[in-house]
Amino acid sequence: MSISLPPSVASTLAPAPSSTTPSASHRTERRSLAAAEDEYANPPSPIRIGSAEAATRELREIARELRQPLRLDGVWQERAGAMRRLHAILLGGACRLPSFAHLLHVHTCEPLSLQLRDLRSKCVKLACEVISEASRALGTSYRESAVELLPTLLRV
Repeated sequence: MSISLPPSVASTLAPAPSSTTPSASHRTERRSLAAAEDEYANPPSPIRIGSAEAATRELREIARELRQPLRLDGVWQERAGAMRRLHAILLGGACRLPSFAHLLHVHTCEPLSLQLRDLRSKCVKLACEVISEASRALGTSYRESAVELLPTLLRV
């Protein structure tokens, strides 16, 4: 059995919008943040590099992006993208190039150390993933970089 109320009475019984209820735009913003998190959840697609010159160009560009100021608003996403690109290059087999371990050490060791000092856990996590992948892919060739990064890693 249902009781029908006149519209004027029904509107007074409807719950008032609460200030704690998220608006539609707030829910959309949360969904877009979740989509951004999903972007970093999966490993990147491998990027193949065929020569030491191409590897040098890529590593210089990545290092330039990683050296951007840590506290500057909006650049953390660029730095995260650079770390994902480096991870993709490692997955693509660039470590088979004869001089890649040395190039990686020269160009990215100091910038990766900077990323480990960032306050954003996403950047620190990505830096750790890159270091882990480099260590796995290069083995003992990564020793020099690992020794240099170890004090910073231990502080993290």
